[in-house]
Amino acid sequence: LGQAVVALGGGRQVETDRIDPAVGLSAVVRLGERVEAGQPLAMVHAATAEAAERARLSVQRAIRIAEAAPETSRTLIHEVLPCPAPS
Repeated sequence: LGQAVVALGGGRQVETDRIDPAVGLSAVVRLGERVEAGQPLAMVHAATAEAAERARLSVQRAIRIAEAAPETSRTLIHEVLPCPAPS
């Protein structure tokens, strides 16, 4: 989903890329949330119809729909990495 936002212009691929604050995703279904047929999985905000279509396809590829919710520990922090001392 993050890659879809970057492709819309809402993030940077390189440091010099400009960010468009008007694009992105909203109302994204949450992991394990029950959805019904025809229910939107996310709202795409795009600058062009072509960008919206590319993002729609990316969102569809990123989300898996199954009979049961996935097993997850719901851990937000998986590992804390040590920070090297400043030089």
